[in-house]
Amino acid sequence: MKKLISVLIGVLGVTLSVGVATSGELEEQLKKLLDRRKPTQQAPAQEAGPANAAPTQEKEFKILPIGNVPLEDEVRLGRQIAGNLLGAAPLVKDDKLQQYVNRVGRWVAAQSDRPDLKWTFGVIESNDINAFAAPGGYVFITRGLYLRLKDEAELAFQQAEAQTTVDRERAIAEYQRAIKLRPNYVDAYIGLARAYAERGDVENTFKAVQSAKRLKPGHAEVSVIEGRMLKDSGEEDKAIVVFKRSIAEGKGFQPEAYTGLGLLYKDRAENAGGSGEYDKETANYNEAAKNLSVAVKQLGGAPDAIIVYQLLGLIYERQRKFKEAITLYEKFLEIFPNAAESDAVRSFIIQIRKQMADQK
Repeated sequence: MKKLISVLIGVLGVTLSVGVATSGELEEQLKKLLDRRKPTQQAPAQEAGPANAAPTQEKEFKILPIGNVPLEDEVRLGRQIAGNLLGAAPLVKDDKLQQYVNRVGRWVAAQSDRPDLKWTFGVIESNDINAFAAPGGYVFITRGLYLRLKDEAELAFQQAEAQTTVDRERAIAEYQRAIKLRPNYVDAYIGLARAYAERGDVENTFKAVQSAKRLKPGHAEVSVIEGRMLKDSGEEDKAIVVFKRSIAEGKGFQPEAYTGLGLLYKDRAENAGGSGEYDKETANYNEAAKNLSVAVKQLGGAPDAIIVYQLLGLIYERQRKFKEAITLYEKFLEIFPNAAESDAVRSFIIQIRKQMADQK
């Protein structure tokens, strides 16, 4: 065991040039970090020293090679090393920041040679310019490195993101400031479009969407926002085309677009039923269920899945597909046992079972 630990924690001498980075480089630096953690890869130390590097506290990325070892041993050791590191330098107390770095890091990790590893990313309290990777998928960067990877436009964008559920108007102002500082900032245009959409400002939503499309054609998230606005504007046929385009742009993975289609067909089914067109009602409920089922699978345990589960369950109940509804609700309770909605979902199951018993 000691020999195994010695191999695993031997620091691979790789020093990355850090320098003054631009806002998009958090993703790039994490990608470099992950690339240098491939199980079979080892590299000799390389000297760092960009001309524009900060004169003090400039350190190296510490890469811990994992070698050819059982996954269980790797994860156990990684957890121990991560615990020791966090004992010396705790995580920055900023949930938004930690969520952001995990979102970016996991996206990068999904494209690495170990996408199935349960990756964990964090920002630790240290002004040094440094990053650490431990076995088992633990990756930490320092606050100093994170701040180095940001610029004023990025700061404005992050402030806007933090305000989206608190003060929409301030969020809009910060997105606009980020765009003014960096006119080709696609993510800021996307955030701005979402904020305008939440405000019900159709004209400005479409303006932001068009700007994002011009800067980055074929962006799945941009298309899904456009689809939502078309749906809300009553242009359902166009919305269907755009939602499907978003799914194609996302190479089949676009739960928000599938959810948009599910809601659209659900509305159509309800309208058809209200008009006595029961064949159309059934056909549209089937389409709604088909699309929401895909959305549920793609969302997995993400918080957004909670409402989609309930929508799909409601459709099953209206279709009198009681067994499917119970199976879905039980899956919900397995994934979200402590969610605020869990008690209501349990009551749904009880009510459905009572209905099934009454029909016998």
